[in-house]
Amino acid sequence: MLHTYLQATTTSFVAIVFFQLGTALTARTALRRVGLATNRLLLAGCAFEILFAAAIIYLPPLQAVFGTAPPPGWAYALMLSFPVLVWGADEFYRYRGRTRSTAVPEQHSAGISTGSGPDGSGDGARDCAPRPARPHGPGLDDEMP
Repeated sequence: MLHTYLQATTTSFVAIVFFQLGTALTARTALRRVGLATNRLLLAGCAFEILFAAAIIYLPPLQAVFGTAPPPGWAYALMLSFPVLVWGADEFYRYRGRTRSTAVPEQHSAGISTGSGPDGSGDGARDCAPRPARPHGPGLDDEMP
């Protein structure tokens, strides 16, 4: 019974690791354009996370400290899809953000004119009107430095 409990908690831990890998890859906003291998520090971090998790799971001294037991093979097969699920959900969220309300109507003042437009046309109030809020949150643009 204890072995089953240890396998279950270890499987939960490994699932979290796989989801974190997916989250790390989605941090690359232009993954398709830039590629996966361009950020060596990110790849090194992912490799360290995998190796550290493997050490906690398979090395007996660390198994005793962390209370882990190797999960069954079918659990690994299932968890391999987790990073792809996270990436796909993020791409879908970004796609909706781009297409949902890309054409936000410009806000105009209610007939107030200051007569100080940039071209002397008397439409300066429109130039001072607040801009509409962005249709999606920060970090969702494809262009990131």
